Amino acid sequence: MHDEDLHIIRSILCGICIGCILATLTLYVSLKTGLVLPFLPLVTIVGFVLLRLSGSYSQTENTISLATATGCIIAIYGASGAVVSLILFEEEVFTNEIIVSGIIISILASLLGIFISYYTRYQWIEKENLAFPGGTAAAVLIKSLGETGGNRFQTLSYGFLIGFFMYACVEIFGIIPSNPFTFLGLPLFIGLEVSALAFGLGYIIGWRPSVLVFLGSVYSIGVWKITGGAPTSFGTHLFQPSILSVGAAFLVTASIVSLYQMRGTGMSMVKSTYSKPLSFLRNSPVVIIIILVCLITLYLGVSMLQIHPALGIISGAFAVLAGIFCIKSAGETGILPAATIGMLMLIVAALVLKDFAGTVFLAALVTQVGIICGFTVSTFKVGHIIGTSATKIAHTLALGAIVGAPLGLGVLLILSSTFGFGTEALPSPGPVVWGATAQAIIEGGSEIVKASYALIASGAAVVMSYFNLSAISFGIGTIIPPSISGMIFLGGMCFFLIQKRCSAERYTETHQSLIIFSSGLITGEGIAIIISTLLRVIGLL
Repeated sequence: MHDEDLHIIRSILCGICIGCILATLTLYVSLKTGLVLPFLPLVTIVGFVLLRLSGSYSQTENTISLATATGCIIAIYGASGAVVSLILFEEEVFTNEIIVSGIIISILASLLGIFISYYTRYQWIEKENLAFPGGTAAAVLIKSLGETGGNRFQTLSYGFLIGFFMYACVEIFGIIPSNPFTFLGLPLFIGLEVSALAFGLGYIIGWRPSVLVFLGSVYSIGVWKITGGAPTSFGTHLFQPSILSVGAAFLVTASIVSLYQMRGTGMSMVKSTYSKPLSFLRNSPVVIIIILVCLITLYLGVSMLQIHPALGIISGAFAVLAGIFCIKSAGETGILPAATIGMLMLIVAALVLKDFAGTVFLAALVTQVGIICGFTVSTFKVGHIIGTSATKIAHTLALGAIVGAPLGLGVLLILSSTFGFGTEALPSPGPVVWGATAQAIIEGGSEIVKASYALIASGAAVVMSYFNLSAISFGIGTIIPPSISGMIFLGGMCFFLIQKRCSAERYTETHQSLIIFSSGLITGEGIAIIISTLLRVIGLL
């Protein structure tokens, strides 16, 4: 066995160790607080430390470790929400059928998402050259960790410290108000949230997407104002038909337009892939295995959950749309609103199926595909910057997902027997929302999504796409708190000023330095969020 193979195996083992620990922690914190930990920076830093301690370090090894851990962590989201909702609202217990169905949905969704991402990566990374701020930040972090003492590392460190201590001053010590505009009587989700992460995100994605995200939030604020400023919580505001209908319609329509625009690329990829079938079989056996696993698990999932095959096919197509729009969203804005399109799938499935288990599992499938697609192409972006093969990344992501799926269900089983769900120890806010929505629709219809709003928004999204304006960015702006989009807008305006004010000779160097600094802001606040969340979970904050 060559040294290179040994290094890859070492990286994979490090990634599995990191992924198993953080997957367990992430699932617990999600059920405890409703928050999803921003784990990419932590995985990158822990991977660096473990690889250093176990021998030599290279950027490629850290990228492979990151991919393996990411697959493991993301796989647990496939069915955790559905399983917990089923236990809470149907008073089910952990039967073999639920456990097997959960594992199947997680593996199927993860592998399907990786498959979609792998065969469309050229469109997003090479042809459109999307920013993927999360992937870019991780790549910059990986590079900087190997250059301790250099200018790049120092710039990253300054950004990290500012992001970390700014969050600590806001959320832990309360020295800085989280939203300075609340003194005007505005709710927290209106105004401007003090967030180094959002500012750094805005700079990395650039000024055009930032402006469109902000305009989407201007619409959101307008709706809030027209309704008399009645909603005082973002959850209440988001589920108004004029907000959720418009946001979902923009995102779904933009996804369909993206599929149409890349039709030529898709056909050429299919032709190049299957023009030499024997070569394809010889060189890509893992892809064939993934296809077979997807087909088998899809059959088992449909038969065990007693879902009509036609709806299974429709949900598969919906999952592809979810994957495409999450890739575009992650690339343009760094935001992954997979839960929104998952909620849309939940609404549709509830109206058609009138069956709780089938509804929540189909929603879980769509949500999982969206999440894994966004993270997978972001990881491909890391590999593109670092110089790591996309094939290696795809294989290690798949391996991590196969390990993570049964792990997630095992952790759920332990948590259920130890704490119970929907209790003070584990309130499970996400699954509660899913279950309540599905139950309400099944028992009496829904007023959440209005066709009139959705049709108008879809038409506007098509027009925006025709003029090369990002409908995804606008749609994201309508469904995230306006206070966050305001800070993203400021980051984008900083990008605009640098672009306009700097000379051509100075622009490249200044821009690269600010990209690194922004990545430090994102990483610093991300680590601070993790520490703060853990302190809250164990009762020290």
